[in-house]
Amino acid sequence: MMFFRTLRSLSNSGSHRGFTLVELAVSILILGSALTTLVTLQSSHLKAYLHERNLMKAALYAQYLMTMLEVGTEPPEYGEEAGKLSEALDEVGYFSDEQMNTEKTDLESWEYVQRVSRFIEDETRDEDRVRRIDLEVRWGPGAGETFSVVYYMRTKENP
Repeated sequence: MMFFRTLRSLSNSGSHRGFTLVELAVSILILGSALTTLVTLQSSHLKAYLHERNLMKAALYAQYLMTMLEVGTEPPEYGEEAGKLSEALDEVGYFSDEQMNTEKTDLESWEYVQRVSRFIEDETRDEDRVRRIDLEVRWGPGAGETFSVVYYMRTKENP
């Protein structure tokens, strides 16, 4: 009988410290859900960063193309023109440095569409003074993301 009392007192005394299996399972569950949340947040922030970076690049490329149209000697012809953005930028001299060759290869999947139309469709005068230029830059899988800009270009001086 003395033997059982000794065993009972040993099991009830605080000398055996540790965690139970349930406590370990709950702590692993909390740690796992916290890590999953952190990875998900990091992934969504990375996607947002890449989207904003590409949007900024598309705006700069569109602005450069519009500037080259504006400083040209002749106004752009009416109609629609489409193609690879890297080729259009190369035609107007954007890739003049060797350092820009890597940027040129990054733009191989980027496209553009340029539409030139009359400012007023029913204009009856023999010469138009303002042309509307719609420029759209596309990128991403299947060119799913776009940036569009509309610009009105004055073609002739007022008499």
